[in-house]
Amino acid sequence: MFKKPLKAVSLFSISIEEADVLVPEGILSIKFKTHLNEPGIAYLARDGDHDPLWFTLNDTWRQWFTALSDIPMLSPPLAVGRMAVASDQLQDSGQEKGKAVHVLHTWKDHLWELGSKGDIPQDLPMKEDEDVNLEKAGDTEEEGMHVPVDADTSVVVPEPSSLSDAPDGTRAPVYTPDEVSQLLRMSLIQVIARYIDAPAFTFPIPATIFYANHILPSRPNFPELVLLPSSSSPADTSPPYDSSSPDPYSITVKSSSFKSLTAFLKSTEKSGLITTKAPQKHSAQTDVLITAVNSSHPDVQVHRPFATVREVEAKAARKVLQEVKQREQRAAAELELEVQEFWKPHLISVALFEAMGANTSNLYTHPEVRSLLDSYITARQLVNPHDQAYINLDAALTLCVAPQSKSKSSKNKKSSTEGAESGPQTQSEFMKRDELVKKVLAAMQNWYEVKRSGNEGVTKKGKLSPIQIVMKTRQGRKLSTLITGFEPFNIVPEDLSEDLRKLCAGATSISPIPGKPANSGMEVLVQGKQSKAVVDYLLGKGVPKKWIEAHEVVKRKN
Repeated sequence: MFKKPLKAVSLFSISIEEADVLVPEGILSIKFKTHLNEPGIAYLARDGDHDPLWFTLNDTWRQWFTALSDIPMLSPPLAVGRMAVASDQLQDSGQEKGKAVHVLHTWKDHLWELGSKGDIPQDLPMKEDEDVNLEKAGDTEEEGMHVPVDADTSVVVPEPSSLSDAPDGTRAPVYTPDEVSQLLRMSLIQVIARYIDAPAFTFPIPATIFYANHILPSRPNFPELVLLPSSSSPADTSPPYDSSSPDPYSITVKSSSFKSLTAFLKSTEKSGLITTKAPQKHSAQTDVLITAVNSSHPDVQVHRPFATVREVEAKAARKVLQEVKQREQRAAAELELEVQEFWKPHLISVALFEAMGANTSNLYTHPEVRSLLDSYITARQLVNPHDQAYINLDAALTLCVAPQSKSKSSKNKKSSTEGAESGPQTQSEFMKRDELVKKVLAAMQNWYEVKRSGNEGVTKKGKLSPIQIVMKTRQGRKLSTLITGFEPFNIVPEDLSEDLRKLCAGATSISPIPGKPANSGMEVLVQGKQSKAVVDYLLGKGVPKKWIEAHEVVKRKN
């Protein structure tokens, strides 16, 4: 549930009803960080493509502003910003130069990407009364933001009629003031029946907070299932209900027969649902306090819970957040490099692959090599009968792995078969399955492939190693960060050096890797302890985290 109307009340000195118009009920929210790492919250429309309506930076509210051209035309908003100087200074002096607005959000940025990405609307001609209203709106500044209001600085709410226009062009039934009053009372009973034991209920609670944070969120999201409007036709008496159903957000004190929150509270207190306390005279607290609720009231005891606005909004917010996460995951997947290691039969391993019936010219992945070995072991019955964790090595396996490791001694073989029946051993050498796979891979030739998702890659011979990020103390106490091994991941040394120079705001340099043969790659040096910045940069370039290693080399003191 979006709980910002009360902040709008204090920020703009308006009533709760006016805040409901300025900040509509049901809008969704997601957290974000700017490119400067500033935390913020974006508030999105609950319908359609969830277009961003408001956003906050450091708890300061921002909304689209409208630019005016030299002719009386209303131009569409293209940016959101904070005034760098007072508006009266801009009006009084035409000679000043420099930055007038700190831009926070622009057309086609990432926040814009969250919405429907619509085209820029055409300019609209302004009427004289609109011009007057915009001038008055300029007097309601708060942190550089202009809030348009009506000419009499109040929000006009039309009297409820029996029918209102629905989105599909039909006429949607609405509730009478008495029916709205009844639904508000049901919402209060819903609060008492279902949420009164929640930690948020610590009495006393100011009446406006109790109304905005608890009663309004507990309104029935499908009010026609709770109370059918008297204006409904007989065809509307059975579900399913369509888009012509009553709007739950129209259920407010102002549209009820009470017309004010005070009158509503007095009525519910008289019926025994709540207990209130008037503010003390000459006190800074001017709000009526809710001191207690009656959970044993007969109406509470027989209350049948219904789906509330709060619950439906929470579900919609989770759905939007999931969509945003999925969109981010898809974008990250498209950006991330696909790294694949291969092995090819080579020298002493060729005979083994011939014995397994495999093509000695193919490149194999790790799972494929293991699968071939498993099939070979099963076909030749090479599992050690005394300890199935070990594989007996036949001539082909021994030829492949023996040059790399010494055979198990008779003592080790005896310990592995301890507790089993004694008998002659038909095989004098054995090895654990996982170790055997590693030894076979070590006898093969390394290949690798690095490519972008959806693109064709180039397979290259050689062993692929992770990018090394090493922090060293050079020239006394000066700390530097050295990056090597990035070339196989399609990163150009000059681009890496230039990007890190801007990102880390420090000097960078490029040189051959010391102590390595020519054509072994380049080393990029960045001044300072920049390991985290370099890791984040490489991840942003799509390098998988498993292929990045960061170390700090500490010089020993003499």
